[in-house]
Order: sequence, then C-alpha cells, then structure tokens
Amino acid sequence: EGTMVGGHPAILTVMIDKDARIAALTIETDPKARLYLRKKAFMLGLQAKSRYGEDGWTCSEAKPGADKQEVGGVFVDEKCTKTTDGRTVEIERHLYREPNKELKDMTDESRITIRRAGS
Repeated sequence: EGTMVGGHPAILTVMIDKDARIAALTIETDPKARLYLRKKAFMLGLQAKSRYGEDGWTCSEAKPGADKQEVGGVFVDEKCTKTTDGRTVEIERHLYREPNKELKDMTDESRITIRRAGS
C-alpha cells in the first residue's frame, strides 16, 4: 500500500535549501488511501506529539460550525507548534465533515512538518 508512517499511509515531502541540505520534512496522511486505512488519520498527529514530548506546545483549536461538523461525535481541527532540539515541529490534525458531503468524504488527516530552526 505504499509508504507507511506510524501505521498510516503517508506522503513524504523533503525540502532542500540552497546549500543542498534538508531544511524540512513534511509527512501527510494519504487522502487517497482506502477508507479503512485512513479512518484514523487524525491520530498520527498524536503519535508525533508524543514523540516530541507533551510539554511546550502552542496549540489552536477550532470549534464545530455550520461548515465543519462532528464525525461520530468527534471533531478535531487543531494546529500545534513546538521548537525543540534545533527543530520547529508543526502538527495539524483534522477530523470533520462538511454538511453537504457524504460521511465517506469526511476530512480526516494529519500533517506534520519538521523544519530545521532558522529555515
């Protein structure tokens, strides 16, 4: 099924700086993966947060609204950032559905970006 990170189908993107050094790595859950493989995609962000420690995160969370609704009683729309060990880590987690879409077309994803500090 392709590249897996933490048990989740994922797309990896490496960003190279002008000195040909890795400046950042982005890990995104694969939105084209089969539903049974991506139905817990929002959980990958939690795995990443625990990898970098629970303390020191700056997070913002959105609330359900007319354009974003819960899925099975759960709603996640979160962005967290932390700088540690010369890296800035940004984690976005989303689990919601738009009211005019079918449940199978829900938004369920994690995006993790790890940047070298100063990049």
